[in-house]
Formats: sequence, C-alpha cells, structure tokens
Amino acid sequence: MMRPPKNSRLTSLRLFDDIHCTLRPRGGLGEAALPPPVRALSPRAPSLIRFFVRNVLAAALLSAVFTCGCGRREAPADMAFVRQAPFEVWNIYDGRIEARARHPVASRLAGPATLVELAPDGAHVRVDGIVARFDAAPWEREVVRFARDATLAREDLRALENGRLPLEIAELEARVAEARRKAVEEQAAQEDDRALQRDGLLAPQDLAAQARRSEAAAAAAAAAEAQLERTRTHLHPAALARARATLDAAEQELATAAAQVSNCVVYAPADGIVALLPLPLGTDVRPARVGDTLYRNQPFLTIPDLREPLAVCAVPESDLHRVPPGAVAVMELCAWPDLVLTGRVESVGATAQPAPGSSTRLYPLTIRLDAGDARLRADLTARVRVRTYARARATLVPRAAVWWENERALCRTLDAQGRQKIVPLIVGPGNERDFEALQGLTPGQRVLLP
Repeated sequence: MMRPPKNSRLTSLRLFDDIHCTLRPRGGLGEAALPPPVRALSPRAPSLIRFFVRNVLAAALLSAVFTCGCGRREAPADMAFVRQAPFEVWNIYDGRIEARARHPVASRLAGPATLVELAPDGAHVRVDGIVARFDAAPWEREVVRFARDATLAREDLRALENGRLPLEIAELEARVAEARRKAVEEQAAQEDDRALQRDGLLAPQDLAAQARRSEAAAAAAAAAEAQLERTRTHLHPAALARARATLDAAEQELATAAAQVSNCVVYAPADGIVALLPLPLGTDVRPARVGDTLYRNQPFLTIPDLREPLAVCAVPESDLHRVPPGAVAVMELCAWPDLVLTGRVESVGATAQPAPGSSTRLYPLTIRLDAGDARLRADLTARVRVRTYARARATLVPRAAVWWENERALCRTLDAQGRQKIVPLIVGPGNERDFEALQGLTPGQRVLLP
C-alpha cells in the first residue's frame, strides 16, 4: 500500500478548513441564503446540510491524499527482489544411526545352556569384560569323567610300552631260540642216522622217522621266527597305536569339556553398549533373562562398535544422481535435537528394495560421520539432509513468484514506474524457498508475489 507523505495530515486539515469556510453562509444572509425547499425542512436544516456536505467532501479528500501520497509511488507490500547469494539445495530423508561393526554374542556351548548371569541392556562394557555366564555344573562333571579316562588311557599306554609288549617279545625270542636249538639237534641226529645206515646198523624206516623229526623241528623254528617278526612289525605297533589313540581321544574330550567350562563365561568382544536381542522363548518374543535356556550359535545380545558411526537411509532411485559418494550430509537426531552431526556419503547400495505400499524402489545410502558422540546409540532415528547442489553466487527468485504455463516458467516483474510485466525465465534447481534463475532475471529486479 502507498504511504502518504509526512505532511499529509497537516495538508488534510488545511483542506478541511477551506471546505468548511466555503460552505459557511456569507454576507449575513443566514437561512435566507438557502433554497426555499431546504428552509422548509426544519429550523435546523441549514446547519445539518452544511455538516453533512462538509464531512463528505473532507473524507473524500483525505482518502485521495492518503491513497495517492501526493504523487509519490512505492512498490506494493507483496513483492520481492531478485537477489544474488550463495545457494544450496538439500534433500531430506528419514534415516537411523548404525555402527560400522556389530559384534553379536551367542552361546558357544554344545547343547542347551542356562543363563545364570547377564549384563543389563544399555550397559557400557569394555573389551574382555564379562557380559554373561552360563551354568557350568554339567560340563564340570564331564571334565572329571574325561580326566579319569585320560589318566587310565595314559597308564595303559605306559604299561604296554614298558611291560606287556617287551615281555611278549622276550618270550617269543626265547621260543625262537629253543626252536632253532631243537632244529639243529634234529639235523645232527639225522646225519648220525645216515652214517649208521651206511654201516648197516640202522633200518631205513628209522632213518625216515628221524628225517621227519628234523623237518618238523626246522618248521617249528621257522614258525617261531615268523611269529616274532609279525609281532614286532604289526601286532605291537597296532596295540601301541590303539592305546595312543585312546589316550588322545580322552585328552581331547577333556580339553573340549574344559573349553566348555571356559565358554560358560562370555566376554565382550569389543568396547560398546550392550543391546539385548529379542528371542523366541516359549510363546513369547523377548530379550533373554537369567534362567532362560539358550542354544549354541543363538545370538542373544549384540555390542555395536560406535567408534565409527554411520548414518543409513533409503533413497528413491530418482535421486541417485543427486547423492554421489562424497556429497555433504547433515544429521539431526530426534533424541537430541541440539546435536547436529556432519558427514559425507560413503556408498550407495546396489540392491533396491520396494517401498511399502508404493511402486517406488529405494536404495540404501550409507553416510560416514565425521565424528561420533558419547550419546549415540545404534538405531537412533535421524533426519538426514544431503546437499545435492551448491553454488557460491546464484541469482535467486522466490518460489512463490514463479508459475508454469505450457511447461514454461513465468513470473511477474515490476519496473521503476510500477508497471507489471510477465517475463518468461529459465530456472535451475530449487529449494524450499528459492529457485536459481538461469535466464530472464537479473539481481535487483522486483517480482510480484501472489
């Protein structure tokens, strides 16, 4: 709206006085100066008519003065200037805070195990700190049993190596020596019988009998030697191997049982904050508690390592060209509105996921934060803003001043004389406030707002 000049009120009062003087009867005529019909209305008619006419003319004159401003013209209030300034465009996505590394913790016990101690959810732990404990009584009994078996197997092996097997070898060697001696004696007797037969002192059948005894003694000696050889090369090594295997198995079972006892105490694999995981326990899905029975390789808690925090969000495929690796990002947390985190786009996932209830395909976007904060938790909700365009000096026009007709951008400008003109223009990227005017406008021009 046009503003009147500073002296407009004084001018209006003077004009008001002039009108008043003009309408006042002159020459002392009084009511005689009025037309007869007016005088006939009432004794007060002349004064009422003068009052009415005077005020109507004064109001009209004041309205003209305030509206026109005594010839000065100013821009209307609903207009803006085209300006040149730094310009940025930010895309906004819903995201969350993640840890680059999550360390799941699960039972390493063979078979079911009962929790007897558990770190509370949200507890800060250090690496190698105790986060859980399982009942070790069953495995401690196994340790006792396997220790006994290992001791017995060790003694059996020692008895074989130092007693039974050497005695068997000595006995077989004695048998071989005895068999050889008999074979030699029988062979000598056969030679003697042959000499007696040549002298005609021994019957042929006696010589044949002696020959059979000599052959039997030689065969017995060969059999004893073969038994000694087989015992040394096959039987005793097999017995030793069996005894050693029994001992090894007992020792391995003992070591396994001892490891199970050790696994009953669960240590934190890294520094971080304990996050208990929901588990299907009976008819419920809930975090584990002391007294619950868990199974091998069933993760029941995780420790996010937030020393290298990340922000993760989903980006529509139409925005992929706007969020290249290295793009600047700013994260605002719902939990701590005063905490603002900065980072850069690290990567864009290669596999798309459909958006719930929509045909839009979303790609995971990972942002590396420049620095962490002690208040950060995994899965915190974050408002992620990614800078998709930046220019140090851009010609900016308000979004409200631009409209489209037949796919052309238009705006209404105001020249120095206050005349309006519709101007076509070419606009570039825009944010929630402005468009970048690439052609059609220059800084300082005035544009009208709707």
